Amino acid sequence: TDERKASMDFSKPYFNDEIGLLTTKDSGITGFDSIGDTSVGAQQATSGEKFAQEKGATVQQFEDVELMFQSLETGGVKAVSGNISTLGNRAEENENLEIVETVDTGENLGVAVKKGNTELLDSVNQTLDRLNEDGTMDKMREEWIGL
Repeated sequence: TDERKASMDFSKPYFNDEIGLLTTKDSGITGFDSIGDTSVGAQQATSGEKFAQEKGATVQQFEDVELMFQSLETGGVKAVSGNISTLGNRAEENENLEIVETVDTGENLGVAVKKGNTELLDSVNQTLDRLNEDGTMDKMREEWIGL
């Protein structure tokens, strides 16, 4: 955000954190446009919540992401909306869940450093370049995010 940019500097993006819709394989939900009046879970005050609301979904807020996942797995909600970095690993761990849609909202993740600390920022960017070039970043995404 502009507010964050005023007080911090940011590295190159290291991950495009798309919004995803996670549901059970037998839900019949194929994407945000097929939600209808189904209740969708989302972690409170996140871009996943905002996106689901913008798509017209009835959103049930959760303060805790684990409670949100438990509600999906026990039938409290039929789907959950959130960043792929949050949803991906859960889908990988539970064979009954699947991400049925991802939407590129341009929400990129980067490393924040103290405003004006160009030496540290340059070092972080060089490290990110190295991790991307040698394949380490892809391995970490798969291990930690399930993608």
